[in-house]
Amino acid sequence: MTTSEQPTLLNWGHHSHFRSTPAPCALCSKPAMLRSRAGEVVHKVCGRNLERPEPA
Repeated sequence: MTTSEQPTLLNWGHHSHFRSTPAPCALCSKPAMLRSRAGEVVHKVCGRNLERPEPA
């Protein structure tokens, strides 16, 4: 995979990914305040797992 093919990492510090009201994480069901690019409620670690491509 070349650099141009690699997806950009999500900037978790950007205000658009944070909500003031916790909701259940899409992966682990524990309360989370972050949102993924797709708007799913996730923890940072859970969200990173969503971004990783499946091994071929």
